[in-house]
Amino acid sequence: ARRKGVKFERKFKRLAPMLQHLLVEGDTAEARSQGASGFAEACLALGPAAQPYVETLRPILVRVLEGLQDKERAQKMIGSGERRLEWSSIWCIGVLCSVAPRDLRADYPKFLSLFLPSLRRKEAGRDSEMVQDNAVFTLARMIRSNPDNVAIDEVLPAMLAALPLKHDNSEIGTLTDFFVY
Repeated sequence: ARRKGVKFERKFKRLAPMLQHLLVEGDTAEARSQGASGFAEACLALGPAAQPYVETLRPILVRVLEGLQDKERAQKMIGSGERRLEWSSIWCIGVLCSVAPRDLRADYPKFLSLFLPSLRRKEAGRDSEMVQDNAVFTLARMIRSNPDNVAIDEVLPAMLAALPLKHDNSEIGTLTDFFVY
C-alpha cells in the first residue's frame, strides 16, 4: 500500500466496503478484528488521504469497544478473540487520530473512557498485554496529534505503568517519537 500511493487509494475504495462489512458483521471476533486491522494498516499507508474513512469508522469502533466493555461487565471473562478485536480497534483509533487529528479531537474524551480501563487492567496473557501495548501506542499518537485534548496528568502515569512493552514492538518508532516530542 505504501509503495502504490494513489493507485492503492483507488483500489482501497473498492476494498473498504468489504473491510467495513467484516468489521461490523464478521461471524467471529477474530474476523471483526481482521476488519479493524485491515483498516488500520490501510489508513496508516494512506496517511491524510484516509480522512474520508474517519467518519465511517469512528462510530463503528466506538460501538465495538462499548460492546466489549458491556460483555466484560456481564461475563467478567472475555475470550482471546474479543481481546484481539479490542487491540485492533484501539490501534485503528490511534491511526485515525494521527491521520485526521482535527476530525477526531472532540472524540478524545470518549476514546479515553473506552480504553484507559484496558490499559489499567492487570491481566496476564499475550492477548491482554497486546491490548495494553496498543493502548500505549494509541495514547502516544493521540497526544502527539492533539496534546490539548488529552488529560496528560491522568494518561501519562497509566502509559508509564504499562511499560515496558510486552509483545508488540512494531510501533516502537511511534513511542520513541512521542517521548522525544
